[in-house]
Amino acid sequence: MTEFPDVSEFLAPDLVLPYRGKKYRVPAPPAKAGMRIQAYWSLGVAVHAGATPREDQAKALLGDDEEAGFYQDTLGPAYEEMVEDGVPLPVLRHAAITALFDVVHGRQAAQDYWTSPAGKATTARATSSSTGGASTTKKRASGSGTKSRQKKSTG
Repeated sequence: MTEFPDVSEFLAPDLVLPYRGKKYRVPAPPAKAGMRIQAYWSLGVAVHAGATPREDQAKALLGDDEEAGFYQDTLGPAYEEMVEDGVPLPVLRHAAITALFDVVHGRQAAQDYWTSPAGKATTARATSSSTGGASTTKKRASGSGTKSRQKKSTG
């Protein structure tokens, strides 16, 4: 039987997110919180795709109390530390979403999101690769063909 090495020897589950000279350590969430984080992500993807969540799903994940719970789930003890330090909400949100990316998609996705200007580059890439880029290209192609035909038939 092959014995595996202890995962702590090669896996660093904690994130370290710097803000204004201070480094906030975000530990990997416990399994139950990690599953809630994945549920937040799944619900967000479904809503973005046009699905309407069931009322019980929306209340369980999207209420005001649950928003604070999302930040606590994703940031762990760094949440309280950031709040006590007066970190602005956009920075807290950026850190929480970075931690979400780490849980759902891995460290590289988290790093890509963290280093993008407020996540805009990541969001823009995802939008253009899924639908935006293709629909823009189609509109240009059909628009130019229609205009030239109209000019020929009316001119």
